[in-house]
Amino acid sequence: MIKYTVMSVLVGMFLLFCSGLAQADLSDGLVAYYPFNGNANDESGNGNHGVINGPTQTIDRHGNNNSAYFFDGRDDYITIAHNKMLNVDNQFSICAWMQVNSNSNGYSSIISKGGDDSSGEPHVYFLRIRPSSSVSSPIVDTEKRFQVFFLGQGGVSDDNEFSLISNEQWYENEWSFVVGLFNGTTFKIYINGSLDSEGNFHYPDRNPAGHRVYSNSYDLEIGRRFGDEQSKHHFNGSLDEIRIYNRALSQSEILQIYEGKVCEDRYDEGYDDGYETGKQYCIDYPEACGISVSGGCSQADLNAEYQNGYNAGCSACSNGSPTPATLSPGLDMHIPVLQYDTLLGTMNLWADFEFEGESNGDLIWKLSDFGQE
Repeated sequence: MIKYTVMSVLVGMFLLFCSGLAQADLSDGLVAYYPFNGNANDESGNGNHGVINGPTQTIDRHGNNNSAYFFDGRDDYITIAHNKMLNVDNQFSICAWMQVNSNSNGYSSIISKGGDDSSGEPHVYFLRIRPSSSVSSPIVDTEKRFQVFFLGQGGVSDDNEFSLISNEQWYENEWSFVVGLFNGTTFKIYINGSLDSEGNFHYPDRNPAGHRVYSNSYDLEIGRRFGDEQSKHHFNGSLDEIRIYNRALSQSEILQIYEGKVCEDRYDEGYDDGYETGKQYCIDYPEACGISVSGGCSQADLNAEYQNGYNAGCSACSNGSPTPATLSPGLDMHIPVLQYDTLLGTMNLWADFEFEGESNGDLIWKLSDFGQE
């Protein structure tokens, strides 16, 4: 008789985290969504479809063909006709996956509504990258950074322009998920699911709190901004999964959008890769996996228990009593007691298994949510 003890909290909580994505209503406040799956259609249900002017289909960050758009930095862009819902108001979130080319230069617009002051058409809101040769501000080095901006309801005036620049630089030829948002009080920029910067650092003497976005009838453009030819600031690189919300997303929602695709990828890669990736994710981000590091069992304890292969000395981390389980000859297992409700919190799952024989093979875990694996 060979006894194997499996600490399922790491993988179990990772799967619980992924399954919890479905619980969030990420359609709330979504005014436009462009997954770029072979076209520029708006899949939010609001009908804000894009007209393609030059960009070509390319591979996305997962290696899928025709699932993103490449913009050449010269004359490629996508136009979305004005719709009053695209004006947003006193809150907004702009999200995009992007891969910036190594030969990018100038102020490259990712998403923009409005134009350019020099052409007499004000820029209203945008998410863009700043060039590698931009002038630094006294607050933050602005070279190769992301920037989010909006014009206040008072119209074109320096006092009505509000902006935040990221701390982290953009890196050439690497995919990044960037979110620029305004919550009615302050700006925030998130990069790859993590908060990068917060405040109004680019204009430290201007407080955006309480301001509303300038009402306008300009088209929305992806890959450039409206204006004369010299000020259109075309984007050079690939764009994908663009979202615009009329509200400020929470950090957990941003992480859910970012990690949503990551979760799918991990289990597309197969059990072994998904298992190891899930384990490492929960080691790196215990709170995201529902693991408390202050509830009587430290993360170091959990790591040690995983390596040792048994749960002795860490029973305080379990919030349930042991449940017998029987493996059928086909190694099928069902433990109805371990059903959970992600809306009510998380549950640490521990299981001991005994196997007979010299070769026991692998165990593949599946968590079922009311019959849906």
